[in-house]
Amino acid sequence: MTDHTQQVREMERRIQAAKAQQAQLLVSCSEQTKKFDKEIKEKCDVLETMAKRCETIKLSHENDLQQKKAEHLLLAKQVEAEGTSYLPYVSFVQKKKKKKQSQFCAKFKEELKDMESLRVLLYSPTGEGKSTLGNRILGDESPDGNKGPFE
Repeated sequence: MTDHTQQVREMERRIQAAKAQQAQLLVSCSEQTKKFDKEIKEKCDVLETMAKRCETIKLSHENDLQQKKAEHLLLAKQVEAEGTSYLPYVSFVQKKKKKKQSQFCAKFKEELKDMESLRVLLYSPTGEGKSTLGNRILGDESPDGNKGPFE
């Protein structure tokens, strides 16, 4: 056999070895791809479950909030109908609102001296305390904040 024939056979052997190695790499890549796809799917499933749980919790909190608002409105109507003092029924949140109103009013002490230069816009949904805040800004210190010009 000539050197040239040996070289050709050696090259063919190397080509076959490279093809076998390439096939092994393809199988390995395919297996790893399947493994990663499975892991990604599992993680996506976990995230989807967590998102659904968060949505459920959010809806639960929204329902609780709506129920609390309804209870508050009912209680306010009962108090108004009975003509009793509102203070015994003030919730923790309302107490915080009252404290914030007091702090806000304190800032206006000097500006209130010149009433013509002061303009305040109070904007919020019905029943949120605009009139009470307006009365307090104008100096109403009554327990309910309803002894000023705002109705």
